[in-house]
Amino acid sequence: MKILTILALLACFSAHSFSLLNPSVDFAQSTSKQKWNELDNQAVKLIYPRELKPEAEFIANLLEHYQDQVGLSFGIKTPRKFPLVLRSEFALPNGFVTLGPRRSEWYASSIFSPVIGGLNFYQSLAIHEYRHIVQFDYMNRSTNKVAYALFGDFGIMLAIALGIPPWFLEGDAVWAETQFSDAGRGRSPRFQARLKALVLSDQAPTYDEFLAGTYNTNHPDHYVFGYYLVTRAYRIYGPGFWERVLQSVSGFSFNPYALTNAFRNLTGLDFEDYFAQTMSELKQHWKNPNFIATKEPYRDSFYPLIDQNKLYYLKRPLDGYWGLYRYGKKAPEVELAINPALSRVDLRDNKLLYTQFLPHQRFSYKNYSDLFVYDLASKKKTHLLQDQRVYHPQFSPSGQKISVIKHEQNNEWVLSIIDLSGQELRKIKFNGLIISEATWQSELLLYAIVQNIDGKKNIMSIDLNDKKTTTLLEKTRNNIFALSAKDDQLFFEADDQDSVQIFALNLKDKTLARCTQEAIAAYNPRVHQNKLFFIGEFAHGKDLKSSNLSCEKVASNYLNDYNYLPKRSIAPAPVRFEDFKETVSKSLNDREHSEYFNRLTPHSWTFFSGRGIHLSQTTTNYLNSLSYTLGVGRDSEEQQPFGEFSLSYSKWYPVFTLSAEYRKREEDGIIRWNETEYGVAMTLPYRFQKGLYSNQALLTFKYSGLDYSQRENALPYELSDDKLQIAAVEFNFSSKKNLKLKNIWPDYGIDFRSVFKNAKATRNKQFSSDVFYQNINLYLPSIFNHGFKFSFSGEKQSQGFYNYRHEPINNSIAEYIFSRGYKYRYVDQYLKFSSDYALPLFYPDFDLSGWAFLRRIYAKVFFDHTNIEIFGFKDDLNSTGAELLFETYLLRKFDLTLGARASHRFDDGDVYDFFIGTQVGF
Repeated sequence: MKILTILALLACFSAHSFSLLNPSVDFAQSTSKQKWNELDNQAVKLIYPRELKPEAEFIANLLEHYQDQVGLSFGIKTPRKFPLVLRSEFALPNGFVTLGPRRSEWYASSIFSPVIGGLNFYQSLAIHEYRHIVQFDYMNRSTNKVAYALFGDFGIMLAIALGIPPWFLEGDAVWAETQFSDAGRGRSPRFQARLKALVLSDQAPTYDEFLAGTYNTNHPDHYVFGYYLVTRAYRIYGPGFWERVLQSVSGFSFNPYALTNAFRNLTGLDFEDYFAQTMSELKQHWKNPNFIATKEPYRDSFYPLIDQNKLYYLKRPLDGYWGLYRYGKKAPEVELAINPALSRVDLRDNKLLYTQFLPHQRFSYKNYSDLFVYDLASKKKTHLLQDQRVYHPQFSPSGQKISVIKHEQNNEWVLSIIDLSGQELRKIKFNGLIISEATWQSELLLYAIVQNIDGKKNIMSIDLNDKKTTTLLEKTRNNIFALSAKDDQLFFEADDQDSVQIFALNLKDKTLARCTQEAIAAYNPRVHQNKLFFIGEFAHGKDLKSSNLSCEKVASNYLNDYNYLPKRSIAPAPVRFEDFKETVSKSLNDREHSEYFNRLTPHSWTFFSGRGIHLSQTTTNYLNSLSYTLGVGRDSEEQQPFGEFSLSYSKWYPVFTLSAEYRKREEDGIIRWNETEYGVAMTLPYRFQKGLYSNQALLTFKYSGLDYSQRENALPYELSDDKLQIAAVEFNFSSKKNLKLKNIWPDYGIDFRSVFKNAKATRNKQFSSDVFYQNINLYLPSIFNHGFKFSFSGEKQSQGFYNYRHEPINNSIAEYIFSRGYKYRYVDQYLKFSSDYALPLFYPDFDLSGWAFLRRIYAKVFFDHTNIEIFGFKDDLNSTGAELLFETYLLRKFDLTLGARASHRFDDGDVYDFFIGTQVGF
């Protein structure tokens, strides 16, 4: 019964997914000014901006080093060579592996925060992303080969998405980065901290709660859970265990339960029980008599700040935004769109320094981390550094200068000193080292954390007067962070066994001391009047804490080498990379990358579609600037052939799309005619972020032609033996406040869409017509995540019986064009007004035996009014009603909202609807 349900859902999912193969407007490109080269070795073909050849050689050598290691637990001694694209204009460190075409992409960056762990950034990716390559390639086996034969990369991508949960893919990759190095996130107490707090307070979720998520608290992501689930199974069942699981999964990947079924078959243990046992084992491993469980509402906090003897800190409630809070006050001084886990903030003289990640107006592979100043007194915000990549801003003691860590266009990391107007005063380079953070001691002296080529960190002093640097703490793999200087001591956070603690380095005699003994973690030290303020980790999240400053001396080498690792470590033994520098220094020959002709072989194809027999293929180049789809087939209903072609070109600011389609048609099995459609479109995007509001504008121009042969018994408004030229323009604009966790709609926002089409007939002039459509949605808040949505829409077509009738612009199977409860019929024009009120009802976190998990139940009440007109006759269509919506996670795989709607039509009774989806329009 369950497998039949799964297959039925997959049929719906697959039919929908095939439409994704058709070209669409895609902005995921690097800027057009970049010039690309490539180099390769046995492991990788690496495509990179020409100025980054040293980084490209470094990465290629790392990948070659790990080539014969990362696949061993899957029985792969030499993984197949893969393409890698290095993107150099991103402000966030990341990387991914994808298919269509098969490749990996990395954002050229470094570790400027402790989130990723203690490795060199590229070394971490060389293991983690390479492991994903191995996972993906391993799944191309057994019946999955049939999926590949039928659908190419898309078939394998679908098989992986359905058969393997994300927690395994990412958990196994974190296991690999820990297994094959002397660091990795599996060794980081910061990585485990939130899960540790939940486990020790008996608040760990069940397996289904973990998969589905919840609105009631904050769980760690699937990287964390996945690492411990994968690692424990390797330890208990042996090094080849997950290979055997994936062998079983690949027998029929199109089953969301494939992995847990395979686990049960191999171990005799239900996976839900294994999950619970893992949480129980972790509780025993992590038990600490100093831990005190709390039951307060979840909140996240960062960075105690002292200004004018007032205590401030950053805080974000579970269902809220980041804000700067003054201690003792419930309301924030200001709400901010920031990520304090990645970049610090500072406060002096009522001025808050912070950075915000901002998008490029057009290219998704370019973004910024800009510097802002917010004045608490005047409530004025100043955009101090624009279109930059800067992090960790700090005021000098006088407040007249600011230090930032700057990632320059040539991929170099420098310490930049600017004045209050944003003008650069000094720039300090580090000759092959990477600076990740700095703090002031005086106007001429700073302390910094710098990384060596192998990722190990030092603490250095920097004298601005003579640019002299002095090492204060020898290099360590420890994940040190958050420097704060006070008098003759330098405070920072560091890994200490299986916790994060605050340490102090005496700047006179270089002695080291530990200042906290937290059960889980102490972050972000700040000392004021002999009190230590910091952020602690609790069951209810991260929260502000303070204690009297009392530090216990430890050995000067306490943080060096591997002493910081847990004594009873769950992670495997550290693997030293003794010849790291020698390995990554080999020179490689490069050449120009041919952007347009390098990737012409199809990566995905299909022999089926909703129209019948259909052979289509899709090709995309590695840089995602050129793609095309070509297809031919035979319509199953009319038994007539058709052909189609589309091409998208996205290198420059406009995105161009060409399309053409030819169809032979028949009606009632007798009448035949030919249809030819062709067109060209140009889209101009513009995106920007303004505080908490995300904004986007799209302007599209399109010209298309419709050519119909003679059609017998054609109706007056149907094209026959004529050509129709259609010129269209569409404008979309959206400005919405960022969603909070429990928002159904944004608190404030607007969506606007306007479309004009003009159709001109070549032979029959009276057949020409045009259509004008507009829609606007307004969002307003209420209380407790209740919200209002007001919609205005209208469409007007040329009036007449003999003119061409355009399909309605707002045509979707999920939407009512007219008032809810009324079916669409052709009209010359209509005007529609809708008002909706959404109200959350329950957050039950109810599990139905692994079939479905119910996260939220909410309701909507509505009123619709539509005025229609055709041939001078007018009518009003009015309805009111309510909807009940169930937000579910179905079959441990699909996020679906199930809804029931009751519409009361003012003219003749009630209409009832049931719908599935997450976006139901009105």
